[in-house]
Order: sequence, then structure tokens, then C-alpha cells
Amino acid sequence: MVGYGFNPLFTRWIYAYGLSPEIIVVYRYGIPAIVMLPFAGSVRVHFRESLLSFAGGMSMGFGALGYFKALAVLPVSICVLIFFTYPLFTMIFGRILFGIQLHGVHFGSALLILCGCALALGPSRDISGDLWIAVAWCFLAPLGVTTIILIFSLRVKNLNLLSSTAFMLFGNTLIGIIAFAWLEEGI
Repeated sequence: MVGYGFNPLFTRWIYAYGLSPEIIVVYRYGIPAIVMLPFAGSVRVHFRESLLSFAGGMSMGFGALGYFKALAVLPVSICVLIFFTYPLFTMIFGRILFGIQLHGVHFGSALLILCGCALALGPSRDISGDLWIAVAWCFLAPLGVTTIILIFSLRVKNLNLLSSTAFMLFGNTLIGIIAFAWLEEGI
């Protein structure tokens, strides 16, 4: 997990070489998806859960695409701060969609997340005009992570971890390929 924090910095480095956010999503998830192909055989036995994992991966793919697009124009600190609001979204959507009971510790965690955002951003003037579109793109990342957390923890019960991860990666990769094709065709 230590290397995970370097993701935004590596992304900026990759941008310097002219790669687009769309192709970064394809490489970031496509290579692991190829490695995970041997674990995709469970689709015959657990079709519904495989499909849920794939759909969650697509949601996460949209989130990754938004995150990488935002990293192209926003300060890394703002993108990372937005990304790490995913526990707050997980609590909110878990409650609304699945009826998860929230307790004092959840509200305390939510308050700490919001305080962290307020302290980190302060009265920031770094974001103005068109950069708000990038902020909106960036919020797809915590929503995508929230989706996969809720699907994996509440809906995918019989599918083994390697198979569910494989289908999630396939969904991520598909979004990257579609976005890249869209970019190349000028759609």
C-alpha cells in the first residue's frame, strides 16, 4: 500500500511523456486484467456475482478516468483529498441503498473527514472557472471506489476474491478502452 500514494506523482510523470488519461486507465487496469484472466472461469458458476463485479469495475473505471483527468489540471493535493473522501461516500450510500446502520463512530469518522478537507483546503483560491469541471471529474473516483466496496462487501458473497478482482479489472479496462476509442475517433 505504500506505493499507492505515488500514483498521482507517477501519473504526472507519465503526462510529461504525452500519454492521455484514457490510455493510463487502459495500462493501469489492463495489464493486471490480463494477468487475472485464468481466474475468470467462475463466470459459468457465479454469473450474477461475476456481472456485479464487472459492473463495479466499470464504475471504478469511470472513477479512475475522472481522477486521472483531474490530475492533469488540478494540484495533486486536491485530487488526493477528494479521492480520500470515499469512506464518507461509502457510509452515505451504504445507508441510503443498503440500509446499513450508522453509529457514533461513523458520524465521528465523517466529521473527521470533513474537518480534514476544511483544514487542507482552507480559503483556497486555487480552483476557479473551468477547474471546477476537473473537480467534478475527480469526484467520480471516490464514487467508483464506494461502488466496488459496497458490491464486494455486501453483494459478492460466493465468488472467490481472485475471480471478483479479475472481473472488476475487466470492467475498469473496458471503460479505459471505450474512452480511448472515443478520444481517437473524436466522438
